[in-house]
Amino acid sequence: MTVAELGAAWLVTAYHDDDPRVLRPRREQTVDGYASVIRAHVVPRAGAIPIAEVTADRADGLLMDIAREKSVTTSNKVRNVMSLMFDWAIQQGHFSAAGSIQKTRYGAVVVANPIRATRRSDEPNTVYFELDAVQVKYILHLIRDVWPERHRKRIRWADGPTSSRSPTTS
Repeated sequence: MTVAELGAAWLVTAYHDDDPRVLRPRREQTVDGYASVIRAHVVPRAGAIPIAEVTADRADGLLMDIAREKSVTTSNKVRNVMSLMFDWAIQQGHFSAAGSIQKTRYGAVVVANPIRATRRSDEPNTVYFELDAVQVKYILHLIRDVWPERHRKRIRWADGPTSSRSPTTS
């Protein structure tokens, strides 16, 4: 069974989850989000790989590539969906639940679900910009001109509440 086949089989059960152990079925829009992640990221990058060949190191490399090329948020979504897929594969007997020793970049680990042995992508460092008074005044001018009137009434500006003055006359 390949990763693409696993994704397709898992989605069928996720959409039609009649398992009595499930206390609360997933909402359809949640499953639609899973399907979107599988279609856009999992299948193009790892669809042809047999699930037995997915190691923690290989999955970690895949997730790091997605974080670099797309975003950290997308990488974490892919990690979550793939982890759910592999948990289901273990429950269905498609994948060994006994675990195996796999070498990763961070040492050897015993894993049943290789995706769980990967680490979540870290958020990049926040970049701060220092603005001078002219730049701040220009940004405020753009906000005043772009926002609809109903939003302008809610904001108290530095020169008083809902001033009708334009920033160029101050």
